[in-house]
Amino acid sequence: MLRSRPVNRSLSILEADLCGAGARIGDCFAVPLPNGKVAHAQYVCLHHEIGTLVRVFDVVRDRPVDVDVLRRAGLLFPPVFVGLLAALRVCGWQRIGNFPAKGYWFPRFRATIDTRPGVYENWSIWDGRRTVFVGKLRKRHRSLELKTVHSPQRLAQRIVEGGWLGDRLL
Repeated sequence: MLRSRPVNRSLSILEADLCGAGARIGDCFAVPLPNGKVAHAQYVCLHHEIGTLVRVFDVVRDRPVDVDVLRRAGLLFPPVFVGLLAALRVCGWQRIGNFPAKGYWFPRFRATIDTRPGVYENWSIWDGRRTVFVGKLRKRHRSLELKTVHSPQRLAQRIVEGGWLGDRLL
């Protein structure tokens, strides 16, 4: 007798919603910013636990660029999780093309239960599959992104301002 694998229902619903919104892995988006400029991001992964992972290119212009420019572009910061459906439906992200996310690897993230700026000793590192408690955050882990889902608005603000909460949690 064949047995089917258990289905993560919330992920299958999210996948269906993303497909319905026209989003596929590899899609590139023009991201409107509060200062009137346009940033550029690429959808690179749908993680079963936390959602859509995007990488933000170091390309901020007055209007959207061709995806060939993005193929050669660097990243503004490591990949982050963002509410992609909200970005598409509410925040005006526009699909500008698609290309394979070559050179992409799933990054590691840091996590703590604390939310106020300060130095903490309850850090863990997450690689997408497992979490390892490390206690005090080592210097080599300080550049890791926080394990959190950014709102599209907060991500746009971070692109414009450059700073973020992770800079103040050590």
